[in-house]
Amino acid sequence: MLSGIQAKGEVLLEARDENGVLLWDFVNRNMVVDVGRECLAHLLAGDTTNHIVTKVGFGTSNATTLPSTTALTGAFAKALDGFTYPSQTIVKFNFSLGSAENNGMLVQELGLFTASNILFARVLATFQKVAGMTITGTWSITF
Repeated sequence: MLSGIQAKGEVLLEARDENGVLLWDFVNRNMVVDVGRECLAHLLAGDTTNHIVTKVGFGTSNATTLPSTTALTGAFAKALDGFTYPSQTIVKFNFSLGSAENNGMLVQELGLFTASNILFARVLATFQKVAGMTITGTWSITF
């Protein structure tokens, strides 16, 4: 018996210093939360208003992600840099955090958000954002 459409994700991050030297990299799986699944239902019905993923957020909570999670704590959010379709069942969102953005935050969580700030997916990732450090990332959602 089929269990329905499953959405899973993977986040890849790279941090570089002001000279472009790789400081660290990170890979982890995420959870598509319940309100994210609701967005998918709306999109399948053609209701795209405020249900399209457009932003990435960085927050400060290290609490376990639950299906009922709806927000990041102390979030700094910004527009995605773009997206691609590496295969027929994957969408890959590209994002970055510039050397002058969000400095001083102990980031412990990231989230994908819709245009109306609905949390689609969340992942735990801990790093201190400092001046001169750039973060680039991809967030792949596979069906």
